[in-house]
Amino acid sequence: MDLFIEMINRFKPEYAIGFPQTIAAFSSYVKRKKRILGGCFKGIILIGEQVYAWQKNLIEGVMGARVFLDYGMVEKAIHGGGCEHADAYHFIPQYGLTEYVPLQNHFNELVGTGFINYAMPLIRYRTGDICRHIRKGCTVCGRPYDTTAAIDGRLCDFLVTADGQIVSVHLPLDYRVLKHIEGFQLYQEKAGEAELRVWTRRKEGKHAGRLLHEIQRCTSPLGRDLVYKIVAMGNEHTRTQTKYSVVDQQLDMRNFLQ
Repeated sequence: MDLFIEMINRFKPEYAIGFPQTIAAFSSYVKRKKRILGGCFKGIILIGEQVYAWQKNLIEGVMGARVFLDYGMVEKAIHGGGCEHADAYHFIPQYGLTEYVPLQNHFNELVGTGFINYAMPLIRYRTGDICRHIRKGCTVCGRPYDTTAAIDGRLCDFLVTADGQIVSVHLPLDYRVLKHIEGFQLYQEKAGEAELRVWTRRKEGKHAGRLLHEIQRCTSPLGRDLVYKIVAMGNEHTRTQTKYSVVDQQLDMRNFLQ
């Protein structure tokens, strides 16, 4: 981390691009160690993962620049991002045709037909990505693009209650509860029950308890029907994949979303 800080201060890049979890972890280290960045950034572009408010606030506070949200995929079916005035995702019609398959509780699955993948064009490709309310046009910049306030995640980024209701884990956390937590993940293999797996810097269980209370607050009212078990993960790695997901979902979510 210190080497990255030294390189940033020496090179003075104007923009950084990366996964939200990675840049949030870097920002947390800078803040915790009271290190100083040179104030060179004009923007931070977050790609490839669901973005949470606590990550955005942490990154902007430490990096001293606006976070820009970007949504896309290697299949080149749909692309979107914020405009110069708003964070809402604008789906770019010149890139591809975006359609929305209605699911449970006002959720929609994004379906795309790309215009620029000449090697293997995909027609009505079901992305597995979920969003909620779609607006026709941006009221701030005036572009007539379809917009959505947030990408709620993939099909697997939800929890399921005992009666089959889905619970979004797009968590507007008070990120102060993460002060002593290295990482966390929700694990589910049975409807109505979930494990909160926590990696902490300290052994006290109160930090995991505070995190669980915050998660329950953010997922109310449906989330109150879930039974949670806190599992301390010790010094094990928080993830084995490059991309980070808040939920390790073992259930087939299509059985509950249709």
